[in-house]
Amino acid sequence: MTAEVEQTAAESAPVLDQVVDEVVQVVQNKRAAPMDAAEVRELVEQEWARYDDAPVRRYLPVLVRRAVVGDLLGRD
Repeated sequence: MTAEVEQTAAESAPVLDQVVDEVVQVVQNKRAAPMDAAEVRELVEQEWARYDDAPVRRYLPVLVRRAVVGDLLGRD
């Protein structure tokens, strides 16, 4: 298996951190209000888990970021 296909949780941690940071920044900019990074982290991890069986993971950060931002901004 290639590195693109197989990715452990430990390897994805820095990517998850980056996605959380980006989601927090986007939502705070749109809402002009602070965002709880712990809440965002939980949502990012849940969305990330939906793709556990995905054979290609290259675009996973983009998919997760888009879904979580949409969920959070749709709450208004």
